[in-house]
Amino acid sequence: MPVYWGDIHGQSELSDGRRSPAEYYAYARDEAKLDFCALTDHIDHVPASRLGLMADEAWGEIKAAAKQFHDPGKFVTLLGFERSVPSWDGNSPGSVCVYYRRDDGPFARPRHPQRDWLRPRALNPGAEMREFWDTIGGTDRLVAVVHPTSARQGYTWAAAPLAYPIDLVEIYSKCGSCEAPDAPFPVLDGAGKGPRPGGSVRDALRAGFHPGFIAGSGTHLGMPGSNVWENDWANVARYDMSGLTAVLADELSRDAIFDALKNRRCYATMGERIQLLFTVNGEPMGSVLSAAPSARRQSARSTGVPQTPCSPISSHTAHTPSFTTRC
Repeated sequence: MPVYWGDIHGQSELSDGRRSPAEYYAYARDEAKLDFCALTDHIDHVPASRLGLMADEAWGEIKAAAKQFHDPGKFVTLLGFERSVPSWDGNSPGSVCVYYRRDDGPFARPRHPQRDWLRPRALNPGAEMREFWDTIGGTDRLVAVVHPTSARQGYTWAAAPLAYPIDLVEIYSKCGSCEAPDAPFPVLDGAGKGPRPGGSVRDALRAGFHPGFIAGSGTHLGMPGSNVWENDWANVARYDMSGLTAVLADELSRDAIFDALKNRRCYATMGERIQLLFTVNGEPMGSVLSAAPSARRQSARSTGVPQTPCSPISSHTAHTPSFTTRC
């Protein structure tokens, strides 16, 4: 099955980034040579707006750009946005990206500025999440928690209600790695504060969530998929290596990419385009086994030469290795 590569997390000048939406998509297609991409401007963090909320006209421009650059078979776009949600620790907001299958979707803008999340008892987290979920709930969409170990804008999985299912989690971006508390390239804020306790991807799995893994740039320079260091804002430390999301799909179309992400037929890298096929008892990547078998047969096949340390599944040789293990 073909592997397609994309970056589905980044901002333009319409929120707190640089470059127009058209320039953002052109960079992804022509410079980064990505197969698919999404622009996820913050709809509640717009410095140019008095309340920090995105205007309807800007949402229209985002939709127009996604539609303009969508070219099935060559380059796929997903309509999306980023916004604040409860982090469930009572101290700060969390952050999610929403992606729609079609050219339009609900503009789930909150009714208050983002700074209200930092004011004690200014908001009711449960009511905020219910309103957000009611707005997007009836649509064909994906919800991804991004940079969940961020101290400023992360996600505390053990306290998060399972009633709000999360489709995807960003395991790496230029903000850092969210795999585990002791992972290399930790997510730090501008003051050097370390990762949020309980926010890692391992914490998500322990809490009963079953998200697919994605990686992206989180770019604020309008350069998705780039390896450009962009510590261009004061409240977060950044790394130069952009993450990439790989999906296993039958074809390069919006439906195929969307379905692959929805079914967790995806994996994340720190920029290397390593092709990976992985099964357990013959079930493909992303499957949830109905019962724990007495014996598990795991099969993995990878192709590529990584430039950074990686798991034992990946090969450090130039040929195409494969192996099968039992446990």
